[in-house]
Amino acid sequence: MIELRNYKEEYLEDQVRLGFEATREWVSTGQLPLSAMKRIYESNENFTPETRHYAFKDDKMVGYVISAVDREIDEIKEASMQFPKIPSKDKEIEKMLMEKTLTILKDKGADILRTRIEINSKIKDQMESFVEDYGFEFEYNNDYRRALLDLSKFDVENFESDLPIEEYDHKNNPKELEEFLKEINVQDPFVTHFFRTVDKERGTIHLVIRKDGKIIVHGTAIIAMKEYDLCIISHVKVKKNDSMKKEFDDIFKSLLKIIKKENVAVNHLYVPFGIEGSKELYKNYGIELIEIKHYKKYL
Repeated sequence: MIELRNYKEEYLEDQVRLGFEATREWVSTGQLPLSAMKRIYESNENFTPETRHYAFKDDKMVGYVISAVDREIDEIKEASMQFPKIPSKDKEIEKMLMEKTLTILKDKGADILRTRIEINSKIKDQMESFVEDYGFEFEYNNDYRRALLDLSKFDVENFESDLPIEEYDHKNNPKELEEFLKEINVQDPFVTHFFRTVDKERGTIHLVIRKDGKIIVHGTAIIAMKEYDLCIISHVKVKKNDSMKKEFDDIFKSLLKIIKKENVAVNHLYVPFGIEGSKELYKNYGIELIEIKHYKKYL
């Protein structure tokens, strides 16, 4: 028998564990580590335990869904929710969690509910059937791409580049890299957000190639959540030129070589605010880039 319960702090560790189990094939809407979850919940003045629902079977957590009433604009209350995290993909558990969520949000006066999904070949059917089953309407796509990488497919252990690739110390020299990213039209909000999130909890690798003393290629990887075998290749950015494929390949392979030494198993690729030509460069490696779709539902 399935029992639904509202949030308690003691559930948080199981929530994170379950979240990673449920999202191993997801890219953009996955699970944050326990330390990040604690910081977010503790610092959120509008935290509402009654909009966070957990499904238990035989006193073991088997699924959960997180929602909240976010804001009110022109007398319209907007709510948001994350895709339900259910490792078994059990539709009955999903139905119970969603019915509870929709009821609570309506009781709180929410007029519209928003969520987002990703479409990749492994979870496409699951995601699309969810938004159809619960009457969500498509709203818009994000203008960036993400993907999952299978490191076992890349034979890079003995790779050596003949290009002048060097490690870059961003913390002591931030301006040069930020200027390069702006020059190749990486939008300012991303630049600001990206460098703000590189903090002491993350092992960040920056590689660059310079020409005439100026950066022309930049790639970075973040060993973001090593306790959960997670690494993110945030991007490889190449200034458009006749040799960009070679430069892209060598930076990309060099990052993969470093990552493989870290023995992380799950690897995400984040390609924000797609630069012209970069999508085709990733396709050369058989990498599927994922779109993020946003949906809404009137309550």
